Amino acid sequence: MLSTFITGAVIAVLVFYVIVIYNNLVRLKHNVSQAWSNIDVILRQRH
Repeated sequence: MLSTFITGAVIAVLVFYVIVIYNNLVRLKHNVSQAWSNIDVILRQRH
């Protein structure tokens, strides 16, 4: 009984960790895309 609870808790923590990492990667990808868009806008304004 106790080992099942511990195993479930460990799996829940790992799933939570994977979700957090995935969300951070998506946020970073969005930030990179936004940065390139800002560079494009600045270059168009210069031209």
